[in-house]
Amino acid sequence: PYNREEYLDLIALTQLVNVRLREEVREKIGAVYGVGLRSSHVRLPNEHYLGKITFSCEPSRVDEILLKIDEVLTSLMQKPVNQSYIDAIKKIRHSKHDDAIKTNQFWLNILSKKRFYNDDYHEIESYKAWIDTITPKRLQKAANNYFKSATKITTILNPKEPSNDRH
Repeated sequence: PYNREEYLDLIALTQLVNVRLREEVREKIGAVYGVGLRSSHVRLPNEHYLGKITFSCEPSRVDEILLKIDEVLTSLMQKPVNQSYIDAIKKIRHSKHDDAIKTNQFWLNILSKKRFYNDDYHEIESYKAWIDTITPKRLQKAANNYFKSATKITTILNPKEPSNDRH
């Protein structure tokens, strides 16, 4: 069943994964221009979550990149990250929230979701307090929760071979 704290942990974990993938795949091995995780949590009709890591690269480097992505995800499950990552996530989450609450779109989304799911409207007030509870151990637990038993599907789209036919 839906657990708000686990959902919020997924948001923070997604942000952490994106930072680590950028560092390890883009900056260290220089194999991609961009790499990232997009995650979503669906409550109805059947509760599930979806995580999708996408990147583009030279076809010859796909296996190397997939291996590095697996290493990053495994490391997040095996040991807590340095506190500096958590501090950066907290700072960004606070800033994004402060900006978002100034927009009508934020309130429209929040209020419609709260009504649709019959959630407590007062949860809105506790979001900033939740941000301050993020710890390295908490995100390690979330990584194990979401990545350890996940069904994994890998799809690779290769470029079409150029055709010599000019018709």
